[in-house]
Amino acid sequence: MSASITFDLFAGQMNQLYPCQKLPGFTDSFQITEFCLPDSVPDSCPVQASLILVTEEEYRKLHRKYPHSGFLIYTPAPASDTTASRKVISSVLQSPENGDPLPAGNALLVRQPLSAGSLLHSAFTVLHQYHSWKEQLLTLAANGDSAITMLTSASEYLDVRFFISSTTGDEHCFDTSLPDTLGIFTLTKEEVENIMTTKAEFPATFSTRGVQAFPSPYNGLLYYYNIMLDNSYLARILMVVADTPFVSGQLRMFRYLAPYAEQAYGDSHRNQVILRNNSELILLLEQISSGFSPDASALRDMLEPFGWDPEHTYQTLMFRTENLDQNTPSQNYFCSCVDSRFPSCCAILLSGNIYCIRNLSVESGTSGFMQQMKAFSRDNLCRVGFSNIRRGINNLPLLAAEADDAIRLGSARHPHYWTFRFKDYIFDSFREAVTAKYPPSELEHPALELLREQDKKTGSELYRTLKVFTEERFSASAAARELFIHRSTFLHRMERITELTSVDFDSKKDRASLTLSFFLND
Repeated sequence: MSASITFDLFAGQMNQLYPCQKLPGFTDSFQITEFCLPDSVPDSCPVQASLILVTEEEYRKLHRKYPHSGFLIYTPAPASDTTASRKVISSVLQSPENGDPLPAGNALLVRQPLSAGSLLHSAFTVLHQYHSWKEQLLTLAANGDSAITMLTSASEYLDVRFFISSTTGDEHCFDTSLPDTLGIFTLTKEEVENIMTTKAEFPATFSTRGVQAFPSPYNGLLYYYNIMLDNSYLARILMVVADTPFVSGQLRMFRYLAPYAEQAYGDSHRNQVILRNNSELILLLEQISSGFSPDASALRDMLEPFGWDPEHTYQTLMFRTENLDQNTPSQNYFCSCVDSRFPSCCAILLSGNIYCIRNLSVESGTSGFMQQMKAFSRDNLCRVGFSNIRRGINNLPLLAAEADDAIRLGSARHPHYWTFRFKDYIFDSFREAVTAKYPPSELEHPALELLREQDKKTGSELYRTLKVFTEERFSASAAARELFIHRSTFLHRMERITELTSVDFDSKKDRASLTLSFFLND
């Protein structure tokens, strides 16, 4: 779609503001990029893609001079004399009986008196609204949004109604302003089914491509577009629109939108087909991972067709992708790739994130799984968090939380890694949980603050001495070697520490408190 708006689409939008009329010679596909008044049109050359706002007299003079431009003809608003207003309108709509008609040309006539400023403001408003909608539409297309999302956007802007019906029985109809199911005029359910799904009367129409007019006896206009997948009919889009002089603009946009809608609808259908064989297992695992689980007997019956059992051994993986669009079709495709690469796994979507439930009990061998997953993560530019391994499918909520913490904590500590195991970050998780309510200073052994104050006063290293002694599992020899001091010097320091703090190093409670304190302050 170009940056300009076609004359017919512009005329249709203007016709919603003022009554408008085409002149003979009106060109539907004429592109408009700017508006100008007669005194701003350059004399040196004709203006391409410009719409000149003119009065009736100005149009009669200029229509031959600028054959490559379009014209928007208006009648200057007179005083508040309604009789004069009616006379002005009558003079503009001249017929052979009461005068010379306006000459043919690429022009649109506004059948309502108004000022040049008001008309110019309205024209710019129409152009601005079109450009805003166009940007929205292009964004939807680029992001691979669903066909329904795109057609809903078009319905709101173009004032048309769309209906989608597929061979699988999925039906979607949407209307933005009118109470009728299809808006412009009422169609019964039987009539809609005949148009959308019945091949008996017009079988050839279900193999045609492109936008087609529906051969119907109904009032208004019906157009349809067949969504094809691998040369097979998949679904049909129906556009219902009122029969107006400016319907060509809406039809033009339908021709533009339909291929994008077909691609989006087809991609969604492919993903559904890929996941169809294990869709029941996916739904069940999503429910269990969210905290809901049926009773043991029903759960065993539901898992049995897939060769799984509630008492099998499970692990949960979480994927964080670097280049994957965050929309369901893209995520579903990624999940299908995981399933096909790792037969013992079932990928699911949970709270907008991609998880994978691994059943170790159905794997023929587990030795190469980690290496294969590392290669998969690099190939697909995604990071993977691994939970612990637990027996029992009801542990899935816990395993999902572990996988999430593994990738979150691991990415922060080792941002250059691709894979992260929860067991490698248990202490990070513990520290985060313990200090969630209180800062480390409120949980530490009181001896630490006393030693920090003493070191400030005397320049001693009692705090570091106690820290190394604790880290070396309370071994005097190992701590002295780590501090590069003689054993007697170390013992002298420890005597001073005991005098200041009264710590009992034979007490398991004091030892545990010191270990936790230094861990939280690390």
